[in-house]
Amino acid sequence: MNKILKICLVLNFSLALILNVNAVEDENKIAVLVNDNIITNYDIEQRAKLYAILNQIQITSENNVIITNKIVDELIDHILKNEKIEEYSIKVDSKDLDYYEKQYFNARRTSKEESFELLKINNVSLNHFYEMLHNDIAWQILISRLYYRVTSVSDTEIEDLTIKDPELTYEMAKRIIMDKQLALKSSKMLRDLRSEATIEYKQ
Repeated sequence: MNKILKICLVLNFSLALILNVNAVEDENKIAVLVNDNIITNYDIEQRAKLYAILNQIQITSENNVIITNKIVDELIDHILKNEKIEEYSIKVDSKDLDYYEKQYFNARRTSKEESFELLKINNVSLNHFYEMLHNDIAWQILISRLYYRVTSVSDTEIEDLTIKDPELTYEMAKRIIMDKQLALKSSKMLRDLRSEATIEYKQ
């Protein structure tokens, strides 16, 4: 419990420094406009707490600016991704959500229950976690739908990778290379969306 209280205190103190939202009325203040969508101080605060807890990172006076900038960028990307997800009517079923949720916590080697308890103690809505997860899954589905069939992997690329790591099977190596190529497509698409978007910082 002492560890939990320490995390709570660090988060609450640091976020006050970062966001300057000591008054309740400032929570709904618009921080960024992205096309016709808004990001408020409250959105940034919730996402920053979510990021710190899920990644087991303490927000301090030394790292608060870097983390806040990262969070704002993530929220901007979230909105831009959502616009495309809605444009292509991408749906995520409950099975996909359950699968990726398990993968998410397994990859971080953290307990879902403990993480959710920390979110509750720090007044972070679980909706923010599931919105983030849903957005990530839907975006992966969209990128795969748009680019998977037009992305090719050569035998030479696969051979080079299996030479570097002999434990990889042909299919595993192919999947790794394909995932990297799709990740590049995703990054380029996001850069294009950002360049086309109207993004206005209010503070």
